[in-house]
Amino acid sequence: MSPLYIILALAPIAVAYRYLLEQTQAARVIGIKLASPDFLRVNKNGHQDAVSIPEASKWFFLSMALLLGGLAWLAFGFGWWAALTGLLTAYGSSTIAQVLFLPKKDSRHFFMQIFGSMSRRYADFERDGDKERAKAMRYLLDRIAEEFP
Repeated sequence: MSPLYIILALAPIAVAYRYLLEQTQAARVIGIKLASPDFLRVNKNGHQDAVSIPEASKWFFLSMALLLGGLAWLAFGFGWWAALTGLLTAYGSSTIAQVLFLPKKDSRHFFMQIFGSMSRRYADFERDGDKERAKAMRYLLDRIAEEFP
């Protein structure tokens, strides 16, 4: 197998990784905006853990593993020069994608994804009878309505 195929496969994986990284940063921005100053003194990320999309973490780690695995395959199978080329290709493609078409961390796209995920989790907590989690999620949804009109 030619290292070119692996190098070219790293480009879309790197774009997916950058997208998921921006989604994580969007959750952090929203979580900080929803937190009170007292809570921010204790937790500098605010409510990031509560507003993050739960399914996104598995895709984030899968894309990271694919990137690292591809770079390791290039390094051990074809030498450091191929691995360096793969690294530059991954970094360049993800940077170009970020500049040209990926949504920014403060975009409406990520806000709507996070808001939709929180609403679904709230409905699931209500349906399952988990009153404490439903109450906490309802509080955060109310704070979003105040902070992001």
